[in-house]
Amino acid sequence: DVDHIVLSLLGTGLLYEKIEQNCRQVFFLNLHKIKLKHIYLTLKKIKALKPAVIFGWMYHSCLLAIILQKIFRYKFDIVWCLRHSIYDKHHEKLFTRLIIQLLIIYKKLANNIIYNSYRSKESHEKIGLRKIKSCIIYNGYESTKINDKFSDEIKSKLQVNKQSII
Repeated sequence: DVDHIVLSLLGTGLLYEKIEQNCRQVFFLNLHKIKLKHIYLTLKKIKALKPAVIFGWMYHSCLLAIILQKIFRYKFDIVWCLRHSIYDKHHEKLFTRLIIQLLIIYKKLANNIIYNSYRSKESHEKIGLRKIKSCIIYNGYESTKINDKFSDEIKSKLQVNKQSII
């Protein structure tokens, strides 16, 4: 049995209730407010939990996973989940580009990288985030929640034959 604990860099978001239902605990760093005492207390709680694996979801949290390993001073696995393709890194925000450069430097600290598409994997490898242990897990959806009316609307907007299977 695995306990999932979520650390959100910001506050609650669109999926908060669903995440809370499926996790043992949810922590919020609220980095947009930058209250050092709150951040310190949250990180102290996480350190006490001694996680075996930390999954970074996108660049900022991947970097945070590396920083946490250095702060906590014990070894845990780090898995980066990169759900984005880089078509031209100059289209990324400056701060995001800097974080990506740091991830390239510290890529050996990640035990695995998970991508959501071959394009995402290729674009990251092209800029230097090559990792032997990597895999692709496609984005999923609940087919039972897509009814025929919704499907017909999408086909109409995309000008696809209504008989086509999407």
